[in-house]
Amino acid sequence: LYEQMNSPDQAIEVYKRLLEVGDPYHREAHYRLVQIYAQKKDYDTALSMLGNLLKRDPSDLEAHFQKARVFQEMKDYPRAIAEFQMMITARPKEVRLREYLGQLYVEAKQYEKALEEYHKILAIDPNFVDAYLRIGVLKGWLKATDEAIGYLEKAKAIDPQRVETYRIMGSVYLQGSQEEKAIQVLQEGITMDSQNPDLHFELGTVYDKLKRFDDLVVAMEEAIRLD
Repeated sequence: LYEQMNSPDQAIEVYKRLLEVGDPYHREAHYRLVQIYAQKKDYDTALSMLGNLLKRDPSDLEAHFQKARVFQEMKDYPRAIAEFQMMITARPKEVRLREYLGQLYVEAKQYEKALEEYHKILAIDPNFVDAYLRIGVLKGWLKATDEAIGYLEKAKAIDPQRVETYRIMGSVYLQGSQEEKAIQVLQEGITMDSQNPDLHFELGTVYDKLKRFDDLVVAMEEAIRLD
């Protein structure tokens, strides 16, 4: 309740009291405290609490996950990556862990390592749509437009109703200066989901680049109305 009321100090007192009068190793209470301390940027306290849990059970993967997230908040990417690599060693086929690791590599601007991790996901699960989307985004950033679209087309083939794919494809086409293709795919997405503000906003950015200002105004007004 105190967390919902944006009263982190009161929430801390409640969880600390729970640990004092109940189980001092109550995992959920520890994890909630760690998250609150991290939000307050009291990283030393958050890491100390996780250290105590890991002394008791070094194999506690949730504690390692929380520790990695704290390092991520600190932008200490080498230690965050090391935590995820340790977890993946314990669970090598857990694709969500690999996806998190890939995103850490992206944040650390290690794009080739991120791509390598996403390809490892697809070797485990060839139908994991998010991996195709993330590869598409990265290839777009790297100006490999045709490669990016190839991966995004695979995502669309697996899940044609995933509207996010159309937005990403529009963005990639725009980055590759293929504005007409961007308009086409975004309008296709809007046909599927006319209430999605992100599609209208992305379409507006294409019109802005083309200096089609009347269309820009219509698209942005619709994005604002739906947001």
